Amino acid sequence: MHTNLPSLLLFAALGVLHCESAPSDRIALKVARGFMAEEIFAGHDGDGSWSAMTVDGRGRFIISPQGDEPMLRVTGPQDGSPARVEKLAAPVTSAMGLLFAFDSLYVNGMGPQGFGLYRLRDTKDADAFDEVKLLRKFEGEVSKEHGSHGLALRPDGRIYLAQGNHVAPPSDASPHSPFKNWA
Repeated sequence: MHTNLPSLLLFAALGVLHCESAPSDRIALKVARGFMAEEIFAGHDGDGSWSAMTVDGRGRFIISPQGDEPMLRVTGPQDGSPARVEKLAAPVTSAMGLLFAFDSLYVNGMGPQGFGLYRLRDTKDADAFDEVKLLRKFEGEVSKEHGSHGLALRPDGRIYLAQGNHVAPPSDASPHSPFKNWA
């Protein structure tokens, strides 16, 4: 996982650049001294409203629209060539959280078994996600604003997930859990 500051700035700028209310020829972006921002890809009609992004093991951006449009994989420009944009053939859409870790893409979205946390893997080294596994299904109005959202890899090596009050508590939660007032 890439964690250097220039990649993070570019990652953040990618999201800022897909703003439907901003004129396409002028986007105001303040950049800290010593850094620069470069537009590498601007969204088009049909790309959807981007709700989650991550960077894969090869430094490419994976972007998920909020709706049922396919996820996009963007390879930054190299040697003067423009960015390469691919639509991913993955059966999980509407991701509100994406994380690339442990050679897998973790997607918090709508998949073949409903809304939940899925792990997508490339088991054939073909640069395509051929294995999809539901890790945890969520109940409630999970795709709404207060639903299931972001994913983060913490220093303890665990993946943490942000859940809002539209997600029902898991039926197997510990009776000793301090989180009693979930609504």
